[in-house]
Amino acid sequence: MSDEPTITVLPAGPYVASGSVPVRQKTPIVPEHGEPLTWKTLPTAEAKDKAALCRCGGSSSKPYCDGTHVSTEWDDTENPPAGTYAERSKSYGGAGIDVIDDRSICVHAGFCGNQVTNVWRRLRRPTTRRSAPRRWR
Repeated sequence: MSDEPTITVLPAGPYVASGSVPVRQKTPIVPEHGEPLTWKTLPTAEAKDKAALCRCGGSSSKPYCDGTHVSTEWDDTENPPAGTYAERSKSYGGAGIDVIDDRSICVHAGFCGNQVTNVWRRLRRPTTRRSAPRRWR
């Protein structure tokens, strides 16, 4: 077996990472108000031979596959976003803050706002990296 990291997509199944790929599990730190503050990285697990990684979104042990895909309806079509991150993302500038946002890969983890502040309220107007600035209406 090669030590070269590879990822194989199993039809209607998980991603299989091979070749000593380090897999890190993260969980949000959430206080009493239910607003995530930061990520807590759990101990690193080395995929010495292989690690099956969840692709259906239903695993109770993410990022690892627990076989939930077998009894869950989900779309196993591979639909990666088109273009580069720079082409897909929009740049938002505000008072002391610049946010680069790519909606096609946003996981909505909840770090953009809380009870006290919200990054979107501090922004002026969006611009695509390929066009001139647009004005909010």
